[in-house]
Amino acid sequence: HNFFQKTDHISIYLLIWGTFAPILLLLPELQKPLFPQSNVPISKGQCSFVCQCILAFSGIICKVFWMNKGKIIHLIFYVLLGWSGLLLVPAMWKANIFHFVLLGGVFYSLGIYFYVKDNKKYFHFIWHLFVMAGTCFHAWGIYRLLEILPNN
Repeated sequence: HNFFQKTDHISIYLLIWGTFAPILLLLPELQKPLFPQSNVPISKGQCSFVCQCILAFSGIICKVFWMNKGKIIHLIFYVLLGWSGLLLVPAMWKANIFHFVLLGGVFYSLGIYFYVKDNKKYFHFIWHLFVMAGTCFHAWGIYRLLEILPNN
């Protein structure tokens, strides 16, 4: 039971990171150099991707070693990691994918109530419905992003 629960909770970090990955690495607005005057060949998106990776894997390591400690702390970490995407609003707005990503985040966030109160009948099931809705909006936003990329 504990192994599968850890795997489930770790998957949340991977889901958040995996949702950001194509946006950070493919969104044209984020492919501009972070330091245009220097010879450092890293884009804004690549730098943000590395930061998200570090945050996600830090959360995973904490979850592995402190699984049953601080459920609320991990929940706050999930929310902060997910809503850090607000830093990308201008770039997502230009690509016309912001509303899909926003709606996905809203569904995930509203579902938190059912996750926290999942000792009530059907609440865990309802939590997963919110997760599926959020995932659908994010997937559609990424699909729309892929449509606007050159050579498609």
